[in-house]
Amino acid sequence: MKKAIAVCLAAAMIFGTVSMISAGAKTVKAGDADLNGKVNVVDATIIQMNVAGLNEFSDAQKTVADLDKNGKIEITDATTVQKISAEQEINDEQFEISDEPFTEPPTEPVYTDEEIESKGSQAMNDFSVKLLKGSVADDENTLVSPLSVMYALGMTENGANGNTLREMENTLGMPRSLLISYLKSYPGYLSNPNQNSTMLNIANSVWYNTSENSAEISSDYIGSVKDSYNAEVFPTMFNEPALENINSWVSEKTDDMIPSILSDIDPSAMMYLINAITFDAKWNIPYVSSYYNPRTGNSYPGDVRKGTFTNSDGTESIVDFMESIEDFYLKDDYARGFVKYYDDGNYAFAAILPDEGVKLNDYVNSLTGERLTNILNNMSVPESGVDTKLPKFEVEYNDELSDNLQALGMKEAFTSNADFKNMLADKNAASPFVSEVLHKTVISVNEEGTRAAAVTATINIGSASGDEDRKVYINRPFLYMIINTKTNTPIFIGTVENLPNT
Repeated sequence: MKKAIAVCLAAAMIFGTVSMISAGAKTVKAGDADLNGKVNVVDATIIQMNVAGLNEFSDAQKTVADLDKNGKIEITDATTVQKISAEQEINDEQFEISDEPFTEPPTEPVYTDEEIESKGSQAMNDFSVKLLKGSVADDENTLVSPLSVMYALGMTENGANGNTLREMENTLGMPRSLLISYLKSYPGYLSNPNQNSTMLNIANSVWYNTSENSAEISSDYIGSVKDSYNAEVFPTMFNEPALENINSWVSEKTDDMIPSILSDIDPSAMMYLINAITFDAKWNIPYVSSYYNPRTGNSYPGDVRKGTFTNSDGTESIVDFMESIEDFYLKDDYARGFVKYYDDGNYAFAAILPDEGVKLNDYVNSLTGERLTNILNNMSVPESGVDTKLPKFEVEYNDELSDNLQALGMKEAFTSNADFKNMLADKNAASPFVSEVLHKTVISVNEEGTRAAAVTATINIGSASGDEDRKVYINRPFLYMIINTKTNTPIFIGTVENLPNT
């Protein structure tokens, strides 16, 4: 019977573990470091190279090469193998190992800091557009955090091998080594020690089942997610208290904006991998609801005024519009927009309004990562500024992303053919698989700034004519983003199709 691992994003991914069926195996003798059925001086040399850090051993190799059983591969083990090969010592101990041939892991490419930022950011924009395309639906508001999904899938990817790994790398648009480097570097793209008005918190956690019937988790895998993603690790029985603890962790890490990610917990699940992201920022220039003149005692209208928003179904809503003159103008063949900065300059809000007659979903489906990059990298600065109106809005979004990710090419991870054996201490056990990917997001945009959460910039200024008026009144369905201005990539990306009367 198949069990489940759950990976939570806030995004939450749920893995489904499989039953403990032994894979094909073969028998080898102690000291047979190359697993070829013979113990000779070649094995001693391979062990010496491992001690010197010149090669890596699989778990099977570690088992047969540790002759003194002290948990370490040492030069004394190589000496013992030399004695066995020369028949000066006898050791007939045998081990059953997987009959899959061991191959040296491919050499991971080394990237410069500039390559990590540029290649990782382009992959992030590509993935953001693809993720949004798979999430939008007619007449429904949408909000996804590609950054949250990337973190959760990254932790999952650390346990993947073979075709499962290749499909995940293709879906995310970069090899595992680059993804780890990019997400490790990501907090550094945002640091501004002189400002404290903006909060971006990124938290990762691993929750694994310690019940008697659950597979034992590999310490190497746990170590890798702690090192790569600074993940907190919680071994626990999967029961009601565990459900409460997981949801409490999510609530705490999202500043109570998302109170829970799971409605129940599967006692047969193997693991939950959870990412939570919280964003809270004030505008660089806040909107003012009204102005007060202390000399006269009179109040005057401010930057917030009632207006009409035309919903995707043609109905109209009376909403609060925030009016301002902004510096940065966005232009695409079928849309225009503007960028409004938050207080510390590390982040900005981008709104893109499709032209009259262009449906929002059609525009989103026409986007590519390259086009999105060009839009954000080529904002202009009109001399007279950009006359803008932005509605106050709130969006809560909840989705299960399995179908979306499979459509992007990550298919094997959701089947019994998945290869996540790196997660397991026993590599002869059948691999777990991903059963669900849950994603919850929330955003609130008002006069003061923006709060958003998910439980899953160098600016090139273009020239603009000073004679042309720039007006962007967001009074019908639109695309919006919270972007990292260092990399010009979305932390959150969504669509607004409908707004209620206010």
